[in-house]
Amino acid sequence: MTFRQLEILLAVLRTKELKKAAATLGVTESAVLLQVRSLEKELGVALWQRNSGGLIAPTEAGRDVFDAADGILRLSARIRQLTASYATGNLGSVSMGANTTGGMYLLPEAIREFRNGNELASVNLVIGATRDLLHQLQLGSVDLVFAGAPLGGKGLQVRELFPEELVLISAVNHRFARMDIVSVEDLRPETIVLPEPDSRTRATVEKQLQEAGATVRAAIEFEGTEAVKRAVEANLGIAFVPRAAVESDIQFGKLCSRPTRDFSIRRNFQVCWSDLRPLSPVAGLFLRHSIEFFQPRT
Repeated sequence: MTFRQLEILLAVLRTKELKKAAATLGVTESAVLLQVRSLEKELGVALWQRNSGGLIAPTEAGRDVFDAADGILRLSARIRQLTASYATGNLGSVSMGANTTGGMYLLPEAIREFRNGNELASVNLVIGATRDLLHQLQLGSVDLVFAGAPLGGKGLQVRELFPEELVLISAVNHRFARMDIVSVEDLRPETIVLPEPDSRTRATVEKQLQEAGATVRAAIEFEGTEAVKRAVEANLGIAFVPRAAVESDIQFGKLCSRPTRDFSIRRNFQVCWSDLRPLSPVAGLFLRHSIEFFQPRT
């Protein structure tokens, strides 16, 4: 028994004429008759009969087979639809990891836009320390990792998405709020609020401040970008954080940001994935989407 035989059987029973069934299927009447008789022989029962008017009518067994065949072909079509959706990335799942800035401020909009055209795809986002996320990537727990540079490691592919600026922020009642621009000399007496020691944002800030000759007086440590922002808001010090993380705080007057003279702190926001195993269709689709989504930022 084949799907083609079931399709022919349904066409015969629906049109009630061999000629019409053959025309519907694009084959000859003899080919239709041959397949129906072959199916009857295999099943051991008569499936149809001609009435006095020459029309074809199903036997009782034929009606039952008709119902079963219709269900089988519908299920077959559903299976093809499902597998096609997986193959094109419209169905399936993608698991990704991101640092605080990426997970809280950059990726949500990218995910929303992705979901608009891929409603059946499942998206899972884990926010954590970049080092831990890269370990999860190598273990296969996540498909993609988004974070500030530098990313990479054994068996990992890296793609730069856009240059990310880390801006100087202070409390709204800090002296910097009354200045148009802040120099290296202005920074030296200030206390700087930094994230935890293994933070890549911290490493970037310390390295580029040192290169600019902006050695600060002291440092206070808080874990995570949000804690750093709240510490600055409480006027415990100044900080450099990704612009995306403070845009709304500045807009609503919670924090103040000022440009710096003669230096700036930048890094590249990147995505990486394992080169040791292929990406699923959905993960590959989201990777391409994220590259296109963040492209205008360059």
